[in-house]
This record gives sequence, C-alpha cells and structure tokens, in this order.
Amino acid sequence: MSDSATAGRSSGQGGLPGSKRGQILEVAAVILCKNRYEDVSLEQVRQATGLTEDHFQAEFASMREIAEAILDLERASMKFAQQVGEDAGVAGPLEALRAAFRVVGRNIESRPAVRAGIRIASESREAFPNRRLDPFLTWRSFVVKQLEAAARQSLIHPSTDVDRAAWLLVSAGLGTKELVRFCGEWDRMSERLDDTVDCVLNLMGYSVSDR
Repeated sequence: MSDSATAGRSSGQGGLPGSKRGQILEVAAVILCKNRYEDVSLEQVRQATGLTEDHFQAEFASMREIAEAILDLERASMKFAQQVGEDAGVAGPLEALRAAFRVVGRNIESRPAVRAGIRIASESREAFPNRRLDPFLTWRSFVVKQLEAAARQSLIHPSTDVDRAAWLLVSAGLGTKELVRFCGEWDRMSERLDDTVDCVLNLMGYSVSDR
C-alpha cells in the first residue's frame, strides 16, 4: 500500500481514534464480524470491553448507536478507496479502478470495523431504514466515470455499454466479497478482488498484459 493509502487508515477513511469510544468500536466490530447484529447485545459488548456500565453508556446507549458508528466507518473507508483510485488515475482510468478495489480489499483484510460494517449492511439493512445501504449506488458514479474515460481512450472495446459494465464490475466485486466472507478467507480479499477486476476488464477487451 502506498504511503498515502496507509496514512488514510487513521484519518481520511475514518480510522478508529485511540479514545474510549474508538476502543469500544474496535471490540464491537470484532464481535459483529462473527455474529449477526440482531444477535449481539449491548451488555455483551460492554463485558468484552471491561468498562463499567456508566463509562460504557456515556459513549453508547444502544447497539443501534454502535452499528451506526461502524457503518459510518465502513462508508468512510469506501470513499477513501475511491479517492485513492482518483489519485491513481494519473496512470489511467483502469488503474484507478484497480487501485480503488485494491484498497477495498486491504481494508477488508485488516480492519474489523470495515468487515463488520459490510456484514451489517448485507444482513441487517432493514434495521436501518434511514440509511441508504446500497453498495451499487456507492460505487456507480466512480466506476462509470473511469469506464467512460477508458472508452474515450480506447482502452476497452468501443461497443462496451458503460452502464452495464459498471453493474457487472460492482456485482462481481460484491459477489467476491460475499464468497470470501462465506469461506472465512478474509486474508485473501485483496488477491480475490484483483483477480475479479482483471477478469471483468478482460471481458471488456482490456488485457492484463496491457498494463
């Protein structure tokens, strides 16, 4: 990971602060990676932190508040990945896509809060009707922008339908993420997402050997 990407882990992408609140979120995220949101109680998280009830509830009064904070961290990490992709776009729009997906993979591998946020958004979205938990909308504009630039530069086949291609790429990424989660192979997320992006780009007429 580049120095800028590494720096973002503690700032631009909503890194967990070294505060009591941040420590609670770290503990809760580990629990929520392994359990459904609906099955986790506030007391379970409190006991895992070792904090007294008063100190704990001064930070979070409900599991919903904890989940909302984790979802915010997960969303910030995705926005940060897109920013890294934009910065990498000087090497070309397809490299921007690859860079963004690579950061997503590394964040999922290394940050329990990101994994927990993904699981909450996937399994428990009905519990948060006030939030737009739609990963395609989160990624559509970024992916379309890069594919449109790639088409103008003749980096992908001229007949490529950019909107459909964006749907395919995001869907393939989401499917990869779900399969990795199902298999419990979080440490292979970067590798799997790299392969996924390369395969989809190859379908659009871009060869990995063209990098």
